[in-house]
Amino acid sequence: MSSRDDGVKTTLFVLITIGTSWFEQVKRLVLTDEFFKELNKKWDENKLDTELYQKRGGVFYYKKRILLSHDTPITRILITELHDSPWSGHSRYERTLQRLKKIVYWRGMKRAVRYNKECDICQRHKAENIHPAGLLQPLPIPNLVWEDISMDFTKRLPKS
Repeated sequence: MSSRDDGVKTTLFVLITIGTSWFEQVKRLVLTDEFFKELNKKWDENKLDTELYQKRGGVFYYKKRILLSHDTPITRILITELHDSPWSGHSRYERTLQRLKKIVYWRGMKRAVRYNKECDICQRHKAENIHPAGLLQPLPIPNLVWEDISMDFTKRLPKS
């Protein structure tokens, strides 16, 4: 078994253990959402490319991933589960996006997952990408009084 297959199975396993309520919501959404009503109409008229779109068990698939409407609350639930849950460890944008791409698809996924960049916990624990400055170098000691003058210019100071 390849590591790629293992990653997909692990992600699916975790989503199944979280609960299937989101999948049941997708099934209900296919019946009520305007996006899926239009898609159903195109499916019935054979206007959809069967290489890209499939319909199994009342759910649409796009490129073998579950298709969602971009404005449904299910997308937020999935992003939260794949980013905020204890097993995901507040993974960064790219990892969360890749986990989502293995399972689901909706228009504007990348924009929706940018939520990670605004996550308070991720911002507080963000690692620095620069090298430490190193040891400080002392200034030379002047030989005469007033030989070296320096000034610090300060703009607005805090009120307290």
